[in-house]
Amino acid sequence: MAEIFNYLLPLYIASETFRANLSFFTLHTLRFVSPNLIIILSETIKLIFACIALHTGNEKTTALRKTLTGRGLKDVIPYAIPAFLYVGNTIIYFSVLPLTSPTMLHGCILAKIPATAIVSHLWVKRQDNVYAWSSLAWFGVGLVVFNIPYDTGISNWAAAPSAGALIAFLSAIANIASDGLIYKMPIWESQVWLSLWGVALAMVSYPFVPLVNGRETATAQTSDNAANVFAVVLPSVATAVVGITVAIILEKKENLVKIMGSAGSLLTIAVGQYVLFPESQPPVVTEWSILGGVVIIISTFLYIFYENQLSGDIRRLGSIPYMPFSSTLTDDDELLASTERVSPSQNTFSYYTDAISFGYLQEPSLDSLKFIALETLRILKPSFLPPWSHGTSQAAKIYSTSYLDGVRGYAAFLVFTYHYIHGWFPGSLNGWDGKANSWLIQLPWIRLAISGNSMVTTFYVVSGFSISYKPLKHIHEGNMTRFMETVSSFMFRRHLRLYLPILGVSFFTMLAAYFDYFAPVKSDSKPPTLPTLSGQFSHWLQQLAVFANPFQPVNLYNPLQEAFVYDPNLWTIPIEFRGSIVVFAALVSLAYAQVAARLILMLFLISYCLYTGFWDLFLFLTGVLFAELHLIHEKKRPNEPHSTPGLLQSPQITMANMGMKVFWVANFLAAIWVMSATQTIALDQTFLSWTPVYYVEKGHGGPFWASLGAVYLIFILDNAPFLQMIFTAPFSRYLGKISYSLYMVHGTILRTFGRYIIWRAQNITGRDTQFKLGLGFALGLSAATVATFWAAELATRLVDEKSVRFAKWAYESIYNYRRQS
Repeated sequence: MAEIFNYLLPLYIASETFRANLSFFTLHTLRFVSPNLIIILSETIKLIFACIALHTGNEKTTALRKTLTGRGLKDVIPYAIPAFLYVGNTIIYFSVLPLTSPTMLHGCILAKIPATAIVSHLWVKRQDNVYAWSSLAWFGVGLVVFNIPYDTGISNWAAAPSAGALIAFLSAIANIASDGLIYKMPIWESQVWLSLWGVALAMVSYPFVPLVNGRETATAQTSDNAANVFAVVLPSVATAVVGITVAIILEKKENLVKIMGSAGSLLTIAVGQYVLFPESQPPVVTEWSILGGVVIIISTFLYIFYENQLSGDIRRLGSIPYMPFSSTLTDDDELLASTERVSPSQNTFSYYTDAISFGYLQEPSLDSLKFIALETLRILKPSFLPPWSHGTSQAAKIYSTSYLDGVRGYAAFLVFTYHYIHGWFPGSLNGWDGKANSWLIQLPWIRLAISGNSMVTTFYVVSGFSISYKPLKHIHEGNMTRFMETVSSFMFRRHLRLYLPILGVSFFTMLAAYFDYFAPVKSDSKPPTLPTLSGQFSHWLQQLAVFANPFQPVNLYNPLQEAFVYDPNLWTIPIEFRGSIVVFAALVSLAYAQVAARLILMLFLISYCLYTGFWDLFLFLTGVLFAELHLIHEKKRPNEPHSTPGLLQSPQITMANMGMKVFWVANFLAAIWVMSATQTIALDQTFLSWTPVYYVEKGHGGPFWASLGAVYLIFILDNAPFLQMIFTAPFSRYLGKISYSLYMVHGTILRTFGRYIIWRAQNITGRDTQFKLGLGFALGLSAATVATFWAAELATRLVDEKSVRFAKWAYESIYNYRRQS
């Protein structure tokens, strides 16, 4: 099965995608092309392939000669029926395709899945799994929603649903008819006769099928004959590949691959149409087509899961209460005899509720509704509220690097406060000058709350430390196999880890933009509000695709110019991704070096990056250096669990110990002082005179000192375990847990709910004095903080943690398969 999915499923999806979009292009471009011409060419290609496959089999030429001469009419005439149905289907498909779009037509054709299931149930094998039928019912709902017209005034809007229904019915009959014939002789011999009949029927019907030339966009035949031939041959080859792939699937008896491919290709065809034909009508992206497409794909996979499930604890058709056929057994008497039936006390409503919910609502009752309500409240409940139960919770273990999570959490929180305070008090970015417009928050150390650049630089040092710690640990252990596995895993998952949560969170930002929830502020950009949800969704996808492009150059000295329009605060993420890749490259390139040589080379790289203006790489690589030094130092002290003694806690309180602690505390305060320096170019003249010319010319003296301050801080904390207690306290660990989500959601909440609530608070307190203005701001900020923390928790539980698990699952699925093969 793994081999089938390894090449057949992607091949089937790719060929279906190319067939739909290439045929759409050809029939829209060339007037002279008849659907029969494509069918004749594709059937000829399939015939040649089947003959080659038969010739290269075990009996080779003998088998091919026997196929063409050793069969009588009674053996080959039955193959005309499925061939006739297939040719008719294809003629309808190519005739209707120019009148609609590839995505709409393919979505409608997917009705062949439930149609085939119904015909198979009636004529071939009874399907008794109620959940399979329930999934097909949801599939039908998805089809109906998918085909809701975005504008009923457009002509031919019903062409795709009508053609899809007819093709689905004919496909179901053809599948049943061909299934009984294909296995009467070798698969490729059957394909020879099916293709021969297909070519013959396509030629016979050629004069009776008119050219599809009623299209405004169609053009006359061009003088470039080579281009015309190419435009006809490509969809013919793609159509042939679809047929050949289906034949191989039938040979392997893996019909589930065909069902999965049909549903999966709906997404790839839509993407292909969106990229190649963005102006096509009807449009590929509408609210209803998105919702219907999602329902179709999910219900298809549910049908695949339940179609052949033989477990005895599922609902079956024979267990329907109060139904005329409830006592009727199927041909599979043994299976039904072992299945527990529904008791007479259970009503029909209960049965159908169970079926529609796939067993998740087996017996609707007050208890089940109460359970659902409590589970919903449990998910929505902020963790900073008191627990509902008084059960004992296990204390979290503290390791030697646990403080990094707390540092990351406080950095995210201070970015949050920076954006709020700077938004209402932009003059606070300047340093204290003792004049009338000076505020307390401009003083050193205190102004750390508005030192956003220093928090960003802290992120990067912590990231470099965190992502290199485990690989370096394997190097020090001499386990290079585990080192390569870890680096491979980290590199594979890094893009998903960073951008997948943004996909989930920014979706709600897109909805907020569509409903115009962003507060109007002239000094701040806001996402565009488009007239339709489909247009808003399309714009969001385009912007997200550009933002998440891993190969896009990073504008290090003006990142906001190319920032994500739905949340410019996320400008740091592309820099984060680039720095991560550089870290992994440095680790691999220096993995086999001696420790001393690796430290020297790393110092050289760090100095070079700082001197040449790559302050971001300076921070990431410094984090790697600190991780290496930490491992060297860690060999001299216990590993796990790690304790962080307090300021006055020590095995022996001596003057030397107190002196060292005073030394580290003084350096800690000095690091905070550097990080809280003003971020404008009007630096203190002493700072400015020490800033490299390259940074001054770029107008960004701030990142230089913010970078040095962040490096200084992490160095102090890593060498002074007693200071780590600040960042390993319960609240610090809580901030670390929600740090990434807090960083992602705070911008949207600030520009929507945050601004409105602060304006309302200031309306209550008044604005005629600085005190009233500040009081209103403080009250509004308090409410916005609670809302932001709650949203960050929800994003962590529902988006961030699941994205991490998904990335890990994706890597392990590929890696495990590779190891098994």
